[in-house]
Parts: sequence; C-alpha cells; structure tokens
Amino acid sequence: MSARSSNGSVELCDVIGDVQVATVEGRPVWGSCVTAQTARGATKQAALDQCIGFELMAIEAEGAPLPSPRTPRCFVVAIGADAETAGRYLIADLRDEGIAAAGSHEDRPLKAQLKMADRAGASFAAIVGERELADGTVTLRRLADGVQMSVPTADVARWLTTPDGWADRP
Repeated sequence: MSARSSNGSVELCDVIGDVQVATVEGRPVWGSCVTAQTARGATKQAALDQCIGFELMAIEAEGAPLPSPRTPRCFVVAIGADAETAGRYLIADLRDEGIAAAGSHEDRPLKAQLKMADRAGASFAAIVGERELADGTVTLRRLADGVQMSVPTADVARWLTTPDGWADRP
C-alpha cells in the first residue's frame, strides 16, 4: 500500500513486531517505533504519523533537504459528530485515489473550517453535514469563487480529478 504524506513519499506496510512498516523518502520506519508510541497512548495511526515525523526530523538533522510540502486539493469540512466520522473516511478514500486531502479533525464551526481550507491552499472544500449524510452526498465548494454543488459521495474523487469538471455545470 502506498500513500502520500504532506511532506513527501511514504510507503506503508502492515505493523507486525519489529519489521519495516513504512518508508519515508527511502528510509525505514520500524514497527517497534509504532509499538512504543501506541504503548504511550497514541492510536495506531497517530503512532505511525509520529514515527514518520521522527524520520523526517532525522532527514533534516542530517542536512538533507526535506521534500516540499504538498497542498491539499480538497479540504474536508465536517459539521457534527457523525459527519466527522464520515469526513475521516472521505479523507482516507480520497487519499487512496491519490488525491491530496486534509481536514481539521476538530469540532469547529463551518466558517472556521473554510478559513482553514483556504489557509491550507486547498482548491476545493468537501462539506459533510447532517443533510449530506442523510442524502448520501457531499457539497463540493470551489474555493476560488465559492461555486458549490451537491455530488454523490461515491463520485467525489471523480469530480476532483476531472479536468475542470465544473465547466459544464452552473
């Protein structure tokens, strides 16, 4: 399995004992690091993120240039507890499709999350709230001009990868 981090290329494997579970710019991340971080109370994903961060700090300490950060194409905005869970799944699905995606992972108002999306440099915001959950849709907002439309959840990745999929839409 492979993924892109915000700081470069990350290759992921399964966490099993003290085996290599990921690589960061060709450097190994070991399962023992993930195990140690989970023993300190981190979730498995947070532990993996921390271990990847350790490797990036090691690269920087050695004087090697860090890869340039990627800006997300889509920032997922989730309003409400149920929407937050759905938003996390949407971020994972978009990343699985090779789309740089991010989200706030905090309970913040819509306006605050949209500001975060803008500051992150995202081109689109995918808004998930109670109405969208009930309808099985996501509201996609093009941040450059605020144009938005409702898109079936299953089609979000296709919309974000279609060259200007908005051109033929109102």
